[in-house]
Amino acid sequence: MDQVWLNGRWISWRDVQAGVRGVSDFENKLIDFWLQWESGVADFVFYTSGSTGAPGAISFKREQLILSARASARALHLTPHQRALLCLPMDFVAGKMMMVRALVNNLQLIAVEPSTRPLENIPDELLPHFAAFVPNQVDQLLHDPVRSAQISTVIIGGAALPPTLRHKISELPNAWYATYGMTETLTHIALQRLNGPDRQSRFHCLPDIHVRLDDRECLVISTPLSATPVFTHDVARVYSPTEFEILGRWDYVINSGGVKVTPEMVEEKIAPLIEATLPGRSYFVAGLEHATLGQVVSLIVEGEPLSNEMITELEQELRLRLPGLDRPRQIHFVRSFVRTPALKVKRGETLKKVAR
Repeated sequence: MDQVWLNGRWISWRDVQAGVRGVSDFENKLIDFWLQWESGVADFVFYTSGSTGAPGAISFKREQLILSARASARALHLTPHQRALLCLPMDFVAGKMMMVRALVNNLQLIAVEPSTRPLENIPDELLPHFAAFVPNQVDQLLHDPVRSAQISTVIIGGAALPPTLRHKISELPNAWYATYGMTETLTHIALQRLNGPDRQSRFHCLPDIHVRLDDRECLVISTPLSATPVFTHDVARVYSPTEFEILGRWDYVINSGGVKVTPEMVEEKIAPLIEATLPGRSYFVAGLEHATLGQVVSLIVEGEPLSNEMITELEQELRLRLPGLDRPRQIHFVRSFVRTPALKVKRGETLKKVAR
């Protein structure tokens, strides 16, 4: 890779060797990583996002990064000289691995400051062929359907994709994929096509990767990138060693009156109602302490509270749609959710605001 289009200007490898520096933290981290890579650094340290606990450091060999980047290119049919968009923070694995994919697969890198409008300042002639986004970027991206449709292949990761976005994506002409992965697996180990005639209802593993369940019914991943299996906290349904569905986080499972409730499945059921009642608002379902049930299923909504009348109407709709113990019986409003630098909601920290 000889040059990078970085926030509106071209920076060459010769510039980097000469000591050029960026004008933002994002730019300098990108330049520093480029220097490390071209210097032949053998070991790279990645930090987890901290969405479900304290951030941790994980070390990988250079050869492992190369193996992951090549596997992605094969699975997504990427070809040399295509333009790849980097619009994710360079602090975490997703941003760094987009750069590695460009370096290893001879892609032309288009890099812009991470934001909710990643295409805004990119000229039409430099729109990428391949891009990776997080869901909140996709939400804004779909307001620009003409330009976003010019990206041949899009992958989405970092958080679960809301059903409303899935529906919009299903009608788009280019290739969109949900991804499954984490820092421990150097980003995605499985893809799910979201639209077109090849649309899929499950995740399909990349070559040489296999999955199974442990005693908690959580996903266990066998990958060439790790000498030992990767044990996750994701409750899953496995259909074959290479096909699976994620049901939710083991950490989030609610025990309400002896009944186990998976919050993510409740969130999916109520998504159309929330979109109609509270359009554009973020929300999640969680278990709060309850004197008789142990935990009560609760709906946590970001933003200002609704009027008592609107809350009553929302509660009535919830009763109609979810008559069982999985129905949210409490509704709480939090002015602003706590998020990681990668914009994932920190549910535990946010719930502390409910308690106050």
